[in-house]
Amino acid sequence: MPNRWPSLAPVRARERAREPRGGEQTGRQGRRHRGRAQAGHGGGSGPGGSDRDRHRCDTGTKALVASQTGRVHAPLGDERAADRAGADDFKRVTLELGGNDAAILLDDFDVAGMTTPLFLAAFDNTGQKCICAKRVYVAQSRMDDVAAGLAAEAAKVVLGQGTSPDVTMGPLQNKAQYEKVLAFIDDAVAKGATVVTGGKAVEGPGYFVEPTILKNCRPGMKVVDEEQFGPIMPLIAFDDLDEAIEQANETDFGLGGSVWGADVERAEAVASRMYSGMVWVNGHGDGDFPAQPFMGVKSSGLGAEMGQWGFSSASDLRVDYTTIDRV
Repeated sequence: MPNRWPSLAPVRARERAREPRGGEQTGRQGRRHRGRAQAGHGGGSGPGGSDRDRHRCDTGTKALVASQTGRVHAPLGDERAADRAGADDFKRVTLELGGNDAAILLDDFDVAGMTTPLFLAAFDNTGQKCICAKRVYVAQSRMDDVAAGLAAEAAKVVLGQGTSPDVTMGPLQNKAQYEKVLAFIDDAVAKGATVVTGGKAVEGPGYFVEPTILKNCRPGMKVVDEEQFGPIMPLIAFDDLDEAIEQANETDFGLGGSVWGADVERAEAVASRMYSGMVWVNGHGDGDFPAQPFMGVKSSGLGAEMGQWGFSSASDLRVDYTTIDRV
């Protein structure tokens, strides 16, 4: 399968090529001039202000940021309403809309060294993060080893209230989400999934669900097709890597994705074929935020937050141009 999804490297090169350069240049009329284009943070352009001060970032009236994650896979009515809300006065709109991130585990996945970070990537905050790994594609030859390693990680989890220093995983945030997660598990089991560990609610007060690992998952199960936003990891076996990549991309979501394997160059080549706003190799959700942009594609978002791209999207660019030989 060809590499259909270009990396950010060419984009960065093109952006650098567009950056304005200072110093004198010759215009089309032969006149000498100096040009400067900058995006600055902050207001005012009073006399004596710096170049940075004269370039406005008017986020109070010119930008609209909306975030919605953990939602059921459904038509984007609320999100499109947010987009339309900014149209009347030309607000810039940034939307962060959640995801159903895929992680692909190649046949050289290092169970001893990579299982713990993979588990944390899926179950951090009880799985209630837009950027959690939510679908895990595993080379068939490694399925048993991977499942056993993940079950061992789940056995270490201490469920309880976050006020206790020994607790490592808390409850789901509300009753509706609690019921949704349990319904997803029931749906998967009814359609042929096998519970490796977990799979049940915890008796007593609070919306606690055991950290759950499921094998024999496939498209058509809600736990694969929709964003669970809870402590579930569905394992989907593959024999053909091209088919696994196609399934990983075959979703309306496109927030994050990851590829895991001991051969880093090979894993990077696979990662270049994932269609997501952010892609990791041997990690998931890591980042140098806020210097690094946070972004999704398809139904996972519009625009970028943080980083150079997020800053630019909320800034007004102004060009200063002085013709020297008219003075």
